[in-house]
Amino acid sequence: MNTTIRKDILNILSRLLEDIRKPKDESVFLLRDLSNRTIHDASIFQDKDSTSIAVIIYAFSKLLEQGMLPDARIIRTIRSAYNHLLDRDDEKYRKRIKYIYAFISRKDSQLNVYIDKVITHACLKKGSRIHDHGISTARAAEILGLSQWELSNYIGSRRVDEARRYHVPVSRRLELARRLFEVDL
Repeated sequence: MNTTIRKDILNILSRLLEDIRKPKDESVFLLRDLSNRTIHDASIFQDKDSTSIAVIIYAFSKLLEQGMLPDARIIRTIRSAYNHLLDRDDEKYRKRIKYIYAFISRKDSQLNVYIDKVITHACLKKGSRIHDHGISTARAAEILGLSQWELSNYIGSRRVDEARRYHVPVSRRLELARRLFEVDL
């Protein structure tokens, strides 16, 4: 496993172990945020390990939303996966990840839906980044096996969100223009 990916997954597992113990509402919020970050990583690295950890984090956030708290055994398994990864024993780490997948699928039959959702979201993020570098939407969608409509929709919604984030009220813009042009009204 790539050193950067290993380091990132260790950080993610550490945060999972911390966040999962917090009160339900806080835990759900923190895991959703962590899930978004892991999906971003999966879109960058596009490897099985990053994608599988993104699915696990997303699934845990959904389980917690439904009030299904992980038992002591699954927390020990997460800790064990962390330790195996720390020891650079990728094979044992991946066995623990498979066990966690099995736990999630026993608790929630929607695991395959989560996998699809995480992979699609990661592809959309990646396609959006490719488009940002000057590649056409059609070509970016083709590269990632997405529909042009799906990618265009994602890019458009992202741009609207960015515009909202940097929105400056009209009164503030007017004030700035008056100062720039030294106009007093």
